Amino acid sequence: LAVFVKRADGSDGLVAEIRTGSIVGEMSLISGEPRSATVRALRDSHLYKLSHEAFHAQVVADPPVLLAFTRTLAKRLNRSIHGHSPRSDLSVITVVPAGEPATGHRSFADDLARQFGSSAIVVDSQTVRDHLAEGLDRSALTAFLHAVEREHDLMVLVADEGTTEWIRRCLRHADLNVLVGNATGLMQLGSVESDLATADSGTPVELVILHDEWPNTGTAEMLGLRAVRRHHHIKPGSSADIDRFIRIVSGRSVGLVLSGGGARGFAHLGVMRALLEAEIPIDHIGGASIGSSVAAAYAFGWDWELMYEWIRYVTVDRGTLVDFSFPAISLARGDKLTSGMRQGYGETQIEDAWYEFFCVSTDLTIGGLRVHKTGPLWRAVRASVAIPGIFPPVRDDDGHVLVDGGVLSNLPTAVMADEFSPGTMIAVDLQGTFRLPSADLSSDGVASGWQVAGRRLAPWTNPLETPRILDILSRCSSVSLEDATAVADLVFRPPLDDFGLLEFTAHQAISDAGYRHAAEALEQWDGVTSLQARNARRAGL
Repeated sequence: LAVFVKRADGSDGLVAEIRTGSIVGEMSLISGEPRSATVRALRDSHLYKLSHEAFHAQVVADPPVLLAFTRTLAKRLNRSIHGHSPRSDLSVITVVPAGEPATGHRSFADDLARQFGSSAIVVDSQTVRDHLAEGLDRSALTAFLHAVEREHDLMVLVADEGTTEWIRRCLRHADLNVLVGNATGLMQLGSVESDLATADSGTPVELVILHDEWPNTGTAEMLGLRAVRRHHHIKPGSSADIDRFIRIVSGRSVGLVLSGGGARGFAHLGVMRALLEAEIPIDHIGGASIGSSVAAAYAFGWDWELMYEWIRYVTVDRGTLVDFSFPAISLARGDKLTSGMRQGYGETQIEDAWYEFFCVSTDLTIGGLRVHKTGPLWRAVRASVAIPGIFPPVRDDDGHVLVDGGVLSNLPTAVMADEFSPGTMIAVDLQGTFRLPSADLSSDGVASGWQVAGRRLAPWTNPLETPRILDILSRCSSVSLEDATAVADLVFRPPLDDFGLLEFTAHQAISDAGYRHAAEALEQWDGVTSLQARNARRAGL
């Protein structure tokens, strides 16, 4: 069962998934108030109704029953208060062959069960024929599947080219239907997945794209043919990729959110180095401003050394990013920044990212936050790093003007929670404090730029201690933080007060500071062992 509540925009938001044998509606039963949520069956289910009268009679006869109900209620409220994502206690996954020709689905099912461990089993139409004299008789088949499900923690059904009754039963018996096919064949719909598209089922559907080659291409077109909740890029036989799939579908994934912060963004690389050395998985990643650039590099499968070299190349090796121009739109022309983005990412689409990715920009046209999960990667990141006044804005296909995402959400943890619902969220906050020189800044708000420039150019005088326009504009794009860290399970705040927003030449020292801080914090964090276990071979649901 899935529990939904109405969001402010009128859409339904998933707040919980309830497994077999669990209680639903306990709050209304105890309080007598109307139900505040909508519950939908994701698969064929038997529901047993307990009336108010019967409940009260049972409590009088056996008071500990009330304690059991309140414990269930308390656990759910606690998860809600602390912003934890709904955990999906899956017990049945149906693997559906996708594409034409349909290949790789059976191997994926076997890999999934093997990676899960000895408590998992794969069942296909031949398995049923081998165990049931009645073959695919509906009542006997239903009883058989329920019996196998009770004996195993995970049952993987394969909706192979069997009878219509077998395929229909697989689709309706599952907690999750997974379309699986090789990338080379997914530009067409397969026969079985066509049946799924017309099936009357509320079961969530996800897509697994198997890749024999890298890089990925064409994902957007594949998704356009199918109505799926999310997609996964997987290399056949990769235990790490299967573990990632298990973590995501079971609600135990790990999300990493990277804030803006200019040159301090090199600290993100230091933190990620510590996370990788600690063998903590990163399943979803996103960020704002410089954080979006680092996140994008990771999402596309670059190793740490390549990530560092590329970020350094764009921001340091080619000289200053600020290619000054007449300040009609911005101080910089933006060509060096844009060319660096296009050179690194090419025409790659966000949908092709190996790990789930997002970044944010600020839409000045409508005055709101723009979340980028689709489309050209370079353009999304370029918009996210467009510091107002320094770099030109980016225009989208609808004519909207986009600038740095840090203006509205410098640490977009809420976006991570809404879009990917990770079981654990880690955030890197580079906000800190900034030592802007202000000794010679007047208290009446009056300043002469000519005087400041003259003192800086005259060798016989000391320059005035005032903030530079680049520092002011950079700082303005990174002050929006609010309570962004409240929903994160772990927040890294590297000590970076001595480094300026545009001090890119100090990249090594900044990265090292991030690494030392994260390594020390991980040694003290109680949750590190749990996350390391999720990266082990037997991930478990």
